[in-house]
Amino acid sequence: MFYVAARKDTQVELEKGGNNLDFTNSTQRNAFRSSLCTNYGIVDSNLSLFYVAESNATVARIQNGEAYTLTWTASAPDGEVDGFDFSTEDAKKWLQFSANKSSLVADGVESVIISASLLKADKSGIDTTFGSAIDVPVVLPGRNSKLRFLFSSGQASCSMKFDIGGTLYLGSKVSGYRCDNTLTIDIVE
Repeated sequence: MFYVAARKDTQVELEKGGNNLDFTNSTQRNAFRSSLCTNYGIVDSNLSLFYVAESNATVARIQNGEAYTLTWTASAPDGEVDGFDFSTEDAKKWLQFSANKSSLVADGVESVIISASLLKADKSGIDTTFGSAIDVPVVLPGRNSKLRFLFSSGQASCSMKFDIGGTLYLGSKVSGYRCDNTLTIDIVE
C-alpha cells in the first residue's frame, strides 16, 4: 500500500511512502496510526491517513517527483485526505530536446548542436510567446552542470565541443517544467 499521513488541523502532509502493511486490516492500520501519532506528537483525532494500492497511477506520478497537493473532504480541522491534485504539475509546460547527432569525437573540434523546444502544457504545439532563459541540468563527462538555453519564440539551441570522452545526458528534471524526453549523446575518445 502507498500512504500519506497529514495533520488535520493544518492540512499539512507529514509523510508518505510505500508500506507492506495491509491497511484494510484495522489492527495493522491502528498500530501504524499510533506510531505516526507518537512520531509527530499529535493525537489520533488530528491524523488523517489516506492509502491506495501501489499500482494506482497517482503513486507513479508522486514517485516520479511530480508536484501535487492533497485534496480534503472538508476544511481544517474536520477534513480527511481523500486524494491528490496534480493541477500544478499538469499546468507546467514541456521541454523537448533533440540533437543533430547521437555521438561525436572528443577532439575539441567536432561539435554537437542541442536544440530545445518549449511545448504548451497540453502539448498542442510550441509556445511561441516564450523568450527567456532556462537552465537545464546536464550530466557531462566527469561532472554535473547546467546548460543555459536562451529561448526565442519557444525554441533554443546550443553548440558543444568536448575534450574528454564519456556520455552527455539531459532531460530528466528541470525545475518548473516537465521533460518530454531525455537525450543521451556518446562522446568517443
